[in-house]
Amino acid sequence: PPPSPAPPPSPSPPPPPSPAPPPSPAPPPSPAPPPSPAPVPPRSFPLQLPPQAPLVLLPPVDHANSLETQPAYIACLASPSTCTSLQLQDAQLTGTLPSELGGLVALEVLLLGDNLLTGMLPTELGRLTSMRKLILHNNLLTGTLPTELEDLTLLQTLYLNNNVGLCGYNPVTWGGIKTERTSIGSAC
Repeated sequence: PPPSPAPPPSPSPPPPPSPAPPPSPAPPPSPAPPPSPAPVPPRSFPLQLPPQAPLVLLPPVDHANSLETQPAYIACLASPSTCTSLQLQDAQLTGTLPSELGGLVALEVLLLGDNLLTGMLPTELGRLTSMRKLILHNNLLTGTLPTELEDLTLLQTLYLNNNVGLCGYNPVTWGGIKTERTSIGSAC
């Protein structure tokens, strides 16, 4: 007998179903808003400034531009017996006036007006007995004029006006000073 035909191939089993993706996690719950702070009652402070005390805001001090860093001042310190004039007006100088200024014994003209100099006038300025012109107006100088300035008997011009808190008696009343032009701030 003739060979029998081969049986038809049996259908292959269907592929197994792919696994379902895992469920995505639920988003975390949003945090609850913080509770509102309780209102703070206003506080009263017993400190009261007297009406005559002005509030003055001083600029930050930049010691990189102090008088001590200026070549003209350094040169005067090196030759105090020959330095007759130191003129650094409107140079944006900061800091205080150094007491070493009193060692510049030959100084006749000191022009340091229109700067940002602070602090009190050093009493050593009274040693500058050759001084004829002293200009320190439009700075931030404070305190009382040192009485040692009375020793500047050759002084002809003195400008001390427009300083934050510089006060004292008008130098015209000082014994021995014959000033042509004098201007100062307020009396203390």
